[in-house]
Amino acid sequence: MMPLAPASYKQSVRVLQSLAQNHPKISKVMSKEYYKKAILTCKANMAREREQKKKDNARIADSIKKASSAVVKAQLRRDKKAVSDRHDYNLNRYKQQLEGYQKSLKNCK
Repeated sequence: MMPLAPASYKQSVRVLQSLAQNHPKISKVMSKEYYKKAILTCKANMAREREQKKKDNARIADSIKKASSAVVKAQLRRDKKAVSDRHDYNLNRYKQQLEGYQKSLKNCK
């Protein structure tokens, strides 16, 4: 028996996809709409991640300028690199997701 209220968004998507696969009239329309929405969401997440990267870099750069000791400055530079790498990783992940959604949408047509 399926749960009445899925615990997460991913679970609810899985439930809807499984229902759509069993219903031939719904499956094509639903999957196209799902992928279109997923593409928009992914693009919004990428834009949000870029903005957050800019803000974090500016914040840490300001902290580096205000730091008085060399040890603190070095630590802040390492932190800036780590934060920037994390944002780059997230952007690449979103880019890969976007490419996958676009391929899936193309295959649905």
